[in-house]
Amino acid sequence: MKDLHFAVRVDNEEYETFRDAIKIDSKYLELPLRGKSDDKRGKHPNYVVKRIYWGQEVACKLTSMTEEEMKINTSVQEHLEILMKLSESNHILRFYGVSKIDDINALVFEWAHCGTLKELYEKKAIQWHYKVQIALKICRGLIFLQKVEILHRDLRCENILMSESLEPKIYNFRLVDYSTDTTLSNEVISNNVVRWLAPEKLINYKSIYTTSCEIFSFGVLLWELAFEKIPYRSLKVDEIKDFVIKGGREAIKFGNSTPEISKLQEDYKKIINDTWKNNPQERISFLKTLNMLEELYNSISHMFDENMPALLNKNTLYLNGSNDDLVLPDENVSPIIPIISLDEGILAFRVGDHQKAWKCFEYHAENGNTIAKYWKGRYLWEGTHDGIKGREEGKELLKIAADEGNSDAQLRYAFTLINVYDEGDNRNIFMNYITKAAEGDNCVAQYNLGDLYYNGILNIPKDENKGIKWLRLAALHNYARAIKFLEEKEISLF
Repeated sequence: MKDLHFAVRVDNEEYETFRDAIKIDSKYLELPLRGKSDDKRGKHPNYVVKRIYWGQEVACKLTSMTEEEMKINTSVQEHLEILMKLSESNHILRFYGVSKIDDINALVFEWAHCGTLKELYEKKAIQWHYKVQIALKICRGLIFLQKVEILHRDLRCENILMSESLEPKIYNFRLVDYSTDTTLSNEVISNNVVRWLAPEKLINYKSIYTTSCEIFSFGVLLWELAFEKIPYRSLKVDEIKDFVIKGGREAIKFGNSTPEISKLQEDYKKIINDTWKNNPQERISFLKTLNMLEELYNSISHMFDENMPALLNKNTLYLNGSNDDLVLPDENVSPIIPIISLDEGILAFRVGDHQKAWKCFEYHAENGNTIAKYWKGRYLWEGTHDGIKGREEGKELLKIAADEGNSDAQLRYAFTLINVYDEGDNRNIFMNYITKAAEGDNCVAQYNLGDLYYNGILNIPKDENKGIKWLRLAALHNYARAIKFLEEKEISLF
């Protein structure tokens, strides 16, 4: 799992840590002053109880695991660590730490006053402008997850909790790799998760779960939120599988409404259609989805009026304008082409299969992957693949990837400035990026920086000591040119 680069802030020094999770003394978890019927939710053993923690309502999810079992179970420890770090996002359910309730271990989360989004829409009708706001904030949370290389893997309204102010909170992550999870097939069927799954996963449950699978599930969630019901209610699990693989989807037909709401609905419908296309390579990225939702939200921001309630009595809104629940595409559905993983794309580059590599890098770059941006930028800058050349676009992509911390991109972006080295501030920019790459443990950058300093190349003030420092670091990474350089100069490695 990637290092998520977040710090856990602990304000009270009395707290112990349970690996990276805070261990909360149970004396700080107080009973609510006025009990309510939903202070206990769920059924044994998976139930939660409400407590008050420093004035905040929290949900204590009880677990049958002993403290010792939790300490020695690596997967549990990693799960807690990730939950702690993901709490930095306002759109993900906050995890406070671990504690005990009546001597039973419990995980402490923020309390979601309205329950799940599914429970909310089953009780109340959600006004359309609030649906857009909820969808936008869920998408922001998913973008956050994507940036730290985590996929939710089980997107549906039942896995979105709602605060009292109708703020969506993503929770119930599946922190497992579907490609290695041999129990997935039975679990998918028993939990009806199949209703939200992408067709490529329905064809092969054990195939790799990708960002494209996630965007498909998000599209189905958007439909569920729009029509306030679970998808494919009239179909059994096996029927859903065949229907979706053939390109079948739920109908998107709205009831009568005002012109303003009808325009909103059409824009919302386009987002759904663009996310749940049968071929994963044709689906829009999360970043594109976010842009579309933000544009839609900005266009209706005037509709948010404190005098207009967000929730109405059930069946107040005329959601569905058709009795046809399901639709199959009129045209023949194109075959589903599986997404090539980034590792496969890099391997394709190394063996000279540039068409395969280019398609891989183009797709993953569109979905915001920094490494893919570097490779796509490199292809465009160098014109590696026939017909693929765009030096300025490539240079810009290399800079974007460099600014996102990729050391290979930092090095290559620096060298895009060589031909204009003496123009403007390019000399300082060049040195800034090549130094960042060297500090990022890039041995090629370390060698080049060492060479620059040692020999005073490119009008860089000569500094043999600095040069030797970087050359030694490159040599310690077994970089052959650095080793040869030091040997020729009779400079020791240490």
